[in-house]
Amino acid sequence: MEQLTYVLGGIIYFALSIHFIPEKLGTKREIGYYKSTAACFFLSPIVGLLIPLSSPKLEKHNKANVKQRKKENTLRQDILDKKIKLNELKRSGLLTDEEFFEKYDKVIDDSFIHHVKQSNLHYS
Repeated sequence: MEQLTYVLGGIIYFALSIHFIPEKLGTKREIGYYKSTAACFFLSPIVGLLIPLSSPKLEKHNKANVKQRKKENTLRQDILDKKIKLNELKRSGLLTDEEFFEKYDKVIDDSFIHHVKQSNLHYS
């Protein structure tokens, strides 16, 4: 029975050290997966938990960046939807080539202006 306890303890230690802590914490932080794995395995899962938590988060995992990416994706989808709609109108004959290109250019210009406003770029 005592041997089984050691085996189970070893399996749990190994699982924590090699998979769970580095996967969940290390990959989202600057320390990365491999360094987090080394800290967990060679020091202990407890210390290995503290080291990734003290490492700064990667930019792509910050909440502000996630929200900004969602806004950008929504804008891209909106622009794509407008382009598709214009193409459908042109194919159906409701828009001439001249009207199509005029409206297409307006969609592009509006998206560029919106992007400049969102990114706080100022042109003189």
